[in-house]
Amino acid sequence: RGKGLIIGCEVDRDATSLVQKGLEAGFLFNVTVGTVIRLLPPLVVDTEMIDKFLNFLDGVLKELAA
Repeated sequence: RGKGLIIGCEVDRDATSLVQKGLEAGFLFNVTVGTVIRLLPPLVVDTEMIDKFLNFLDGVLKELAA
């Protein structure tokens, strides 16, 4: 779900633990209703930062699924 750059990624389990991992990795996002990862990227963002975040997100989602 989303509108513009605001994106809500719904997962099938509690993802609140990901917020702290994100902060430790230098990313700021939040989790709503326990299962929706809310992404609000800055208006000016380069592809390198997007790639870094997607790599981070891929890793933590794999950990969450395990």
